[in-house]
Amino acid sequence: MHTVALVVFDRISPFEMAVPCEVFGTDRSDMGLPNYRFVVCAAEEGLLRTDAGFGIVASHGLTELRHAQTVVIPGWRDVEEDPPAELVEALQRSYQSGARIVSLCSGDRAIRNTYFVHEEEKGRHRFGQAGRYVLGAHLNDLSSVSYV
Repeated sequence: MHTVALVVFDRISPFEMAVPCEVFGTDRSDMGLPNYRFVVCAAEEGLLRTDAGFGIVASHGLTELRHAQTVVIPGWRDVEEDPPAELVEALQRSYQSGARIVSLCSGDRAIRNTYFVHEEEKGRHRFGQAGRYVLGAHLNDLSSVSYV
């Protein structure tokens, strides 16, 4: 079964967290849709506060990312703040092992300064503007890349 890991962190937006939970964490096999093994992984230890004022506790840490075929990074809490080095390193390890890395909105902040984003793509995205991100240091053919 395909494993999808959602990375959560302190001051996360509930909406950014809820969308991947709904898409990948809900069993819809009765509708003929695929199921996923869905895990929520904390980028930081302890109780994580949402920007709406309630707390969450994830059942896994970043080490669980190594088992995921897809890793989802929700919108980052502050576009001016670099993500923790531990998160960036975990994403790099996941990518090196073949995982797809998906960023939602400003989640690209967690991936844009890592070696697996093309130089010409770094820093292009700003909230509310279209951006495109290519995960793969040596991709020359962009015809297979999805733009959202």
